[in-house]
Amino acid sequence: MTLIASVNGRETIWVLADRRISWPAPQPPRDDAQKVLLLRTVDGLAILGNSGLGITAHGTEPSAWMQKVLRRQALPLEESLSVLAEAMERELPQHLGQLPPEQRTHAVLAPSYYGGWEGSVLRVYSIDLLQCPKHRLHFVVRRNDMANTGAPNPVMAAGSGGKTLLQLLERPEWRSPLRRMVKASAQGRISAHTLADYLARLNYEVHKNNSSVGPRCIVVWRHRLGGTRFGGGYLYYTGTAREHDTSQLSLMPPLVDAGVAGFIRVWNRHMAHELGKPVDETLESETNVALGLPAQFPEEKLR
Repeated sequence: MTLIASVNGRETIWVLADRRISWPAPQPPRDDAQKVLLLRTVDGLAILGNSGLGITAHGTEPSAWMQKVLRRQALPLEESLSVLAEAMERELPQHLGQLPPEQRTHAVLAPSYYGGWEGSVLRVYSIDLLQCPKHRLHFVVRRNDMANTGAPNPVMAAGSGGKTLLQLLERPEWRSPLRRMVKASAQGRISAHTLADYLARLNYEVHKNNSSVGPRCIVVWRHRLGGTRFGGGYLYYTGTAREHDTSQLSLMPPLVDAGVAGFIRVWNRHMAHELGKPVDETLESETNVALGLPAQFPEEKLR
């Protein structure tokens, strides 16, 4: 069980994720999970946080598997999320089926800046689990355009602690400081670290009211492409205290890092889509080899 939340600002996006993996009693929970993945493409950037399945029976965390699915795919942002949703639909049901019925859920929350350096817009994507007829599990990508909505620093949340967090933010003593800090951060009056500290306080408050959420968390942020600041960062916390964790977040390479071969792959798939024809598998395999990848992608198997 988990807490994933995004705080979506004009100049910076943040993702908060607790680190708890729960086991059937009497086994105590673990609080060292990595539930966040960074994705950078030629047309945008996103922070992916996942909730639901914490770890497979073979010890694989979904974020590590997601990184393998997307590794050097050289795809635009929205197509990358579609590829991930398709892989989730293939691989997750068998693992979710081993959980109690009330825990058979999984979702990905992906705040992003879509567009290049000339200017990008805020979008929040999600990959949500739908229960279809005949008990088939289906994952769908949804997009929420946050630009020009007038909503002050909208917050989205998922996981078992999501409802607890949103209830907490209905209280002025928690909601008002968050709004002020997001605005101050956009204006450069406070650092992203200050807001990250506040999000860690929120996670700890949720933990005290919901035992499915762990006391340890990570806060990740990314500044808008073409904005007033560059890059981003992340901090780990135990309770409200910063940790000196040397773990490295998985960062997907941008399309441009794949060079000419990456562009060939994107163009190959784009033209197949435009013409209504299947992808040229020969060219696809040759492009994979040029990228230093196997002809196919056995990494997509979730074990």
